[in-house]
Amino acid sequence: MERGPYWIGVRCIPEQSRGPSGHRHNDQLSFELNIGGQDYLVDPGTGTYTADPSVRNLLRGTAAHSTLVPVGLEQNLLVHGRDGVFVLRDRTNARCIELAPGSFSGEHSGFGTLHRRAFALDEDGLTIHDEFKGGSDFYISMTLDPDVRPAISDSEVTLVTADTGTRPVAVSGTFTGPAIDSIDVAEGYGMFAPSHALRLSPEAGERSITVRIALV
Repeated sequence: MERGPYWIGVRCIPEQSRGPSGHRHNDQLSFELNIGGQDYLVDPGTGTYTADPSVRNLLRGTAAHSTLVPVGLEQNLLVHGRDGVFVLRDRTNARCIELAPGSFSGEHSGFGTLHRRAFALDEDGLTIHDEFKGGSDFYISMTLDPDVRPAISDSEVTLVTADTGTRPVAVSGTFTGPAIDSIDVAEGYGMFAPSHALRLSPEAGERSITVRIALV
Protein backbone atom coordinates (compact mmCIF):
# COMPACT_ATOMS: atom_id res chain seq x y z
CA MET A 1 0.00 0.00 0.00
CA GLU A 2 1.11 3.56 -0.64
CA ARG A 3 -0.15 6.89 0.69
CA GLY A 4 1.76 10.15 0.36
CA PRO A 5 5.45 9.46 1.14
CA TYR A 6 4.64 6.14 2.89
CA TRP A 7 4.91 2.68 1.30
CA ILE A 8 4.42 -0.64 3.08
CA GLY A 9 4.57 -4.27 2.00
CA VAL A 10 2.98 -6.95 4.22
CA ARG A 11 3.44 -10.73 4.05
CA CYS A 12 0.34 -12.83 4.59
CA ILE A 13 0.58 -16.06 2.58
CA PRO A 14 -1.81 -19.01 3.01
CA GLU A 15 -0.37 -22.46 3.58
CA GLN A 16 -1.69 -23.84 0.31
CA SER A 17 0.19 -21.25 -1.77
CA ARG A 18 2.56 -22.70 -4.34
CA GLY A 19 6.32 -22.24 -4.16
CA PRO A 20 9.42 -23.81 -2.59
CA SER A 21 8.62 -24.02 1.13
CA GLY A 22 12.30 -24.33 2.07
CA HIS A 23 12.84 -20.68 1.18
CA ARG A 24 10.11 -19.40 3.47
CA HIS A 25 10.80 -17.55 6.70
CA ASN A 26 8.80 -17.13 9.90
CA ASP A 27 7.54 -13.76 8.72
CA GLN A 28 3.76 -13.95 8.55
CA LEU A 29 2.26 -10.46 9.09
CA SER A 30 5.74 -8.94 8.99
CA PHE A 31 6.10 -5.74 6.96
CA GLU A 32 8.58 -3.43 5.31
CA LEU A 33 8.35 0.37 5.41
CA ASN A 34 9.74 2.99 3.05
CA ILE A 35 9.21 6.71 3.56
CA GLY A 36 10.07 9.16 0.80
CA GLY A 37 12.40 6.67 -0.91
CA GLN A 38 14.28 5.77 2.30
CA ASP A 39 13.95 2.24 3.71
CA TYR A 40 13.15 2.27 7.43
CA LEU A 41 11.94 -1.27 8.23
CA VAL A 42 13.39 -4.11 6.17
CA ASP A 43 13.44 -7.88 5.84
CA PRO A 44 16.73 -9.23 7.24
CA GLY A 45 17.37 -11.56 4.31
CA THR A 46 19.30 -14.81 4.78
CA GLY A 47 22.94 -14.24 3.83
CA THR A 48 23.89 -17.90 4.05
CA TYR A 49 22.57 -21.44 3.56
CA THR A 50 24.54 -24.63 4.33
CA ALA A 51 27.69 -22.65 5.19
CA ASP A 52 26.17 -21.60 8.54
CA PRO A 53 22.77 -23.12 9.42
CA SER A 54 22.68 -21.34 12.79
CA VAL A 55 22.88 -17.90 11.16
CA ARG A 56 20.33 -18.95 8.55
CA ASN A 57 17.88 -20.02 11.26
CA LEU A 58 18.51 -16.85 13.25
CA LEU A 59 17.66 -14.61 10.29
CA ARG A 60 14.63 -16.61 9.16
CA GLY A 61 13.28 -16.79 12.72
CA THR A 62 10.26 -14.82 13.92
CA ALA A 63 12.26 -12.37 16.07
CA ALA A 64 14.34 -11.22 13.09
CA HIS A 65 11.23 -9.87 11.36
CA SER A 66 8.90 -6.93 11.94
CA THR A 67 6.05 -8.82 13.54
CA LEU A 68 4.74 -10.00 16.92
CA VAL A 69 7.08 -12.30 18.86
CA PRO A 70 5.94 -14.42 21.82
CA VAL A 71 8.96 -15.12 24.02
CA GLY A 72 10.46 -18.51 23.18
CA LEU A 73 8.04 -19.34 20.36
CA GLU A 74 8.37 -19.56 16.57
CA GLN A 75 5.65 -19.31 13.92
CA ASN A 76 6.94 -22.54 12.38
CA LEU A 77 9.41 -25.10 13.69
CA LEU A 78 13.00 -24.39 12.67
CA VAL A 79 14.88 -27.66 12.14
CA HIS A 80 18.49 -27.29 13.28
CA GLY A 81 21.60 -28.53 11.48
CA ARG A 82 22.30 -28.94 7.78
CA ASP A 83 19.25 -31.16 7.29
CA GLY A 84 16.97 -28.28 8.25
CA VAL A 85 18.43 -25.60 5.99
CA PHE A 86 15.67 -26.04 3.37
CA VAL A 87 12.88 -27.29 5.63
CA LEU A 88 10.07 -25.05 6.92
CA ARG A 89 6.69 -26.77 7.18
CA ASP A 90 3.97 -24.15 7.46
CA ARG A 91 1.54 -24.39 10.37
CA THR A 92 0.45 -20.75 10.51
CA ASN A 93 -2.90 -21.00 8.67
CA ALA A 94 -2.49 -17.35 7.72
CA ARG A 95 -5.40 -15.56 6.09
CA CYS A 96 -6.34 -12.10 4.91
CA ILE A 97 -9.37 -10.68 6.72
CA GLU A 98 -9.68 -7.32 4.97
CA LEU A 99 -7.95 -5.61 2.08
CA ALA A 100 -9.11 -2.15 1.08
CA PRO A 101 -7.50 1.14 0.02
CA GLY A 102 -5.35 2.24 2.94
CA SER A 103 -6.15 -0.72 5.18
CA PHE A 104 -5.24 -4.37 5.62
CA SER A 105 -5.87 -6.93 8.35
CA GLY A 106 -4.84 -10.55 8.67
CA GLU A 107 -4.25 -13.28 11.19
CA HIS A 108 -2.33 -16.51 11.76
CA SER A 109 -2.20 -19.22 14.43
CA GLY A 110 1.40 -20.41 14.13
CA PHE A 111 2.01 -19.99 17.86
CA GLY A 112 -0.87 -22.34 18.69
CA THR A 113 -3.12 -19.36 19.28
CA LEU A 114 -4.27 -16.34 17.30
CA HIS A 115 -2.21 -13.30 16.30
CA ARG A 116 -4.30 -10.69 14.49
CA ARG A 117 -2.76 -7.56 12.95
CA ALA A 118 -4.34 -4.54 11.26
CA PHE A 119 -2.67 -1.76 9.25
CA ALA A 120 -4.16 1.67 8.54
CA LEU A 121 -2.15 3.87 6.19
CA ASP A 122 -2.86 7.51 5.40
CA GLU A 123 -0.83 10.43 4.06
CA ASP A 124 0.23 11.37 7.61
CA GLY A 125 1.53 8.00 8.76
CA LEU A 126 0.98 4.33 9.54
CA THR A 127 -0.96 2.78 12.43
CA ILE A 128 -0.52 -0.89 13.36
CA HIS A 129 -2.75 -2.70 15.85
CA ASP A 130 -1.79 -6.14 17.18
CA GLU A 131 -3.86 -8.54 19.24
CA PHE A 132 -2.46 -11.76 20.74
CA LYS A 133 -4.76 -14.37 22.26
CA GLY A 134 -2.02 -16.48 23.84
CA GLY A 135 -0.84 -16.40 27.43
CA SER A 136 2.88 -16.00 26.68
CA ASP A 137 4.76 -12.75 27.18
CA PHE A 138 5.26 -11.06 23.83
CA TYR A 139 6.69 -8.00 22.13
CA ILE A 140 6.62 -6.30 18.74
CA SER A 141 9.86 -6.49 16.78
CA MET A 142 10.85 -4.00 14.07
CA THR A 143 14.01 -4.61 12.03
CA LEU A 144 15.63 -1.36 10.91
CA ASP A 145 17.54 -0.61 7.75
CA PRO A 146 21.30 -0.32 8.46
CA ASP A 147 21.16 3.38 7.53
CA VAL A 148 18.53 4.10 10.21
CA ARG A 149 19.49 4.95 13.79
CA PRO A 150 17.02 4.63 16.70
CA ALA A 151 16.96 6.87 19.77
CA ILE A 152 14.90 6.29 22.93
CA SER A 153 13.89 8.92 25.46
CA ASP A 154 11.56 7.60 28.18
CA SER A 155 8.89 5.81 26.11
CA GLU A 156 9.41 7.88 22.98
CA VAL A 157 11.27 6.43 19.99
CA THR A 158 12.75 8.45 17.13
CA LEU A 159 14.28 7.09 13.92
CA VAL A 160 16.85 9.17 12.04
CA THR A 161 19.16 8.60 9.08
CA ALA A 162 22.62 9.85 8.22
CA ASP A 163 21.02 12.02 5.53
CA THR A 164 20.37 15.36 7.24
CA GLY A 165 17.80 16.14 4.55
CA THR A 166 15.36 13.51 5.85
CA ARG A 167 12.91 14.34 8.64
CA PRO A 168 12.95 12.29 11.86
CA VAL A 169 10.33 9.58 12.23
CA ALA A 170 8.45 9.15 15.52
CA VAL A 171 7.30 5.75 16.82
CA SER A 172 4.57 6.15 19.43
CA GLY A 173 1.70 4.12 20.83
CA THR A 174 0.39 1.94 23.64
CA PHE A 175 3.64 0.19 24.45
CA THR A 176 6.11 0.32 27.30
CA GLY A 177 9.79 -0.34 27.84
CA PRO A 178 11.09 0.20 24.29
CA ALA A 179 14.46 -1.46 23.79
CA ILE A 180 17.05 -1.70 21.03
CA ASP A 181 18.84 -4.90 20.06
CA SER A 182 21.67 -5.45 17.58
CA ILE A 183 21.00 -7.51 14.47
CA ASP A 184 22.86 -8.19 11.23
CA VAL A 185 20.94 -7.59 8.00
CA ALA A 186 21.97 -9.55 4.90
CA GLU A 187 22.40 -7.24 1.92
CA GLY A 188 23.39 -10.18 -0.31
CA TYR A 189 24.80 -13.68 -0.07
CA GLY A 190 27.64 -13.60 2.45
CA MET A 191 27.18 -9.84 2.87
CA PHE A 192 26.08 -8.67 6.33
CA ALA A 193 25.59 -5.15 7.66
CA PRO A 194 25.16 -4.28 11.36
CA SER A 195 21.76 -2.86 12.18
CA HIS A 196 19.21 -2.55 14.99
CA ALA A 197 15.82 -3.95 15.95
CA LEU A 198 13.22 -2.21 18.10
CA ARG A 199 11.47 -4.27 20.78
CA LEU A 200 8.14 -2.82 21.96
CA SER A 201 6.34 -4.52 24.86
CA PRO A 202 2.65 -4.23 25.79
CA GLU A 203 1.49 -2.28 28.81
CA ALA A 204 1.01 -4.35 31.96
CA GLY A 205 -1.83 -6.86 31.63
CA GLU A 206 -2.60 -5.94 28.01
CA ARG A 207 -2.81 -8.45 25.15
CA SER A 208 -2.70 -5.82 22.41
CA ILE A 209 -0.43 -3.03 21.19
CA THR A 210 -1.10 -0.06 18.91
CA VAL A 211 1.89 1.58 17.20
CA ARG A 212 1.92 4.78 15.16
CA ILE A 213 4.84 5.57 12.80
CA ALA A 214 4.90 9.07 11.28
CA LEU A 215 7.25 11.79 10.13
CA VAL A 216 7.89 14.45 12.75
